Amino acid sequence: MITGAKGQLATVLTMQASCNSRCFMSLASYKQSLARQSVDQDIEPKSSSCQSSGNESNPPKYSDEQRQMMSRLFANIERLVESDWQVLCLQRKDCDVTSETAVNHVFHTFMPQVVINCAAFNRVDEAEEKPCRAQAVNGEGVELLAKWCVRIAAKLVHISSDYVFDGQANNKYSPQSKTAPLSAYGRSKLSGEQLIAKAYSTESTQARNSKWMHSKQDLSLNQERARQQDLQAHDSRSLTATGIVPEPLIIRTAWLYSPYGDNFVKTMLRLQRDCKTLNIVADQMGSPTWADALAVMIWRAVRAGLSGLYHYGASNTCTWFELASKIQAFSNEQVLQCEGERSIEQVDTSSCQLIPISLAEYRKQQHKKGRVFALRPLNSSLESSTIHQHLAPHVGGNDAPNAHQWQTQLQMMLKFMGMNNERHNC
Repeated sequence: MITGAKGQLATVLTMQASCNSRCFMSLASYKQSLARQSVDQDIEPKSSSCQSSGNESNPPKYSDEQRQMMSRLFANIERLVESDWQVLCLQRKDCDVTSETAVNHVFHTFMPQVVINCAAFNRVDEAEEKPCRAQAVNGEGVELLAKWCVRIAAKLVHISSDYVFDGQANNKYSPQSKTAPLSAYGRSKLSGEQLIAKAYSTESTQARNSKWMHSKQDLSLNQERARQQDLQAHDSRSLTATGIVPEPLIIRTAWLYSPYGDNFVKTMLRLQRDCKTLNIVADQMGSPTWADALAVMIWRAVRAGLSGLYHYGASNTCTWFELASKIQAFSNEQVLQCEGERSIEQVDTSSCQLIPISLAEYRKQQHKKGRVFALRPLNSSLESSTIHQHLAPHVGGNDAPNAHQWQTQLQMMLKFMGMNNERHNC
């Protein structure tokens, strides 16, 4: 089960899942499938097409050319998601993580074995004005999911942020580095991590398993039969079949971008096309992350049963100014799709002059304009080698040598934008 389905990461996770597995775009479509199964007592043939009601759009998918490009970067890309997995992608209207009633309903109905939480309040500046809302989504909402995962022995995969750090380190941050968030957003994301730990530590394993056994009584006979058949079919879920609670997996990431949603890369494409000059921060370091690459790592981690705290971002680092400069250089080589009502058009950004400035100077400019501007870490570069080392035995091949460099991933993302001929709404 994937939460936060309208976000850029969840959209890409759905794209990868829908290429091979059964993908449900809402809770209603999953219920319809359950109803058909209860009548027929037969599992319908597995299909890569979305099982949805008439007014729902099919999940976005990679084109054949995009899949071929991905396979040149990442090993065994076609084996990320098993064909007999059922993936439910939920928007806020299906599962508002701040609503205990909504979360309870979803878990009672679906009883997932794996929950990938992409739901987040990630508007950093707005979080300064709405800290309670940010905490409700990034903190208490995460705790609700964690408690349910403990109760039903489901695997929780949670996406956190580089903004849990203060940016004073001289080197990359490892998962063991000391946290010290500067902003309301960063504090809410750190709170989510801490509340996950609390949910998994407040009760003994025996007590958790007792709750899990009790929760099974809430299921209908057909749901329980389908659950048990599914558990027995996958060796990777054998621990869940015994009632042992899988430990959670938290992945911190940074500077996420994709063709979907709002992000720095898409903003730069628009501004560089429309503006004569742009002031870009040149002293803030980070690890840009292509959502498609992060999604690959998430699916690999799910298959491998990875648990604990990890980082994933580009293997090399850059400043916002360096990233903006490469966006300008690469975009002039691509025919890009502009999201909105416009169709594919040539985006010429060569006439825009990029001016490097400091983060402090940019903050002053925003304050003069009357805008709230949250404190940001000067260095939020993430050390990602650990997740690669732990997943290597499970990948079954080697990624391209440059697959996790930000320049390679940025260029690939821009090519993807040029290939997409229609807008995707997950």
